Amino acid sequence: MLKLLEKGAEIAKEKLFDEAEAEAELAEPMVGNFHVLNTNKGNSVEDHEMMLAEGIAAAFYSPWKMNINRIKANDVVFLYENGKGIVAFGRGTGITQVADHEGAKDECHFQELQEFTILKQPLSASDIKKVLGRNVVFLKTMSGMPDGQKVLDIVKANV
Repeated sequence: MLKLLEKGAEIAKEKLFDEAEAEAELAEPMVGNFHVLNTNKGNSVEDHEMMLAEGIAAAFYSPWKMNINRIKANDVVFLYENGKGIVAFGRGTGITQVADHEGAKDECHFQELQEFTILKQPLSASDIKKVLGRNVVFLKTMSGMPDGQKVLDIVKANV
């Protein structure tokens, strides 16, 4: 019985941490016109593959889905795959669309990405850090990248 209670407490603690992290993410101002969107492949391979196949930036469930609403027209969005790096990029339309996700109504927010390009070779996290000369956090759903032009120059050379 004690083991069950401990496991339940651990799950509740993780859930609270996830929600607090997501709230902080949404409060963080997006700087510049560049964003890094984690495709969260570890959570759903299907969602990751859908983004690449359809050329979209998507996030699911509250509050994470609200990140997509922050992408403005012509903002560059880099799709980041955990363990690989930036695998694709495109420009936002500024028009967020809503869809059902796994039977849950309106739990997917997405934008089509114009000029969508899948890289032949992903740009790894370590390479991104070298290009920018600083540490970059890739675990958030979406982060601003004020110095993203440097990354865009590199990925454009890699298509």
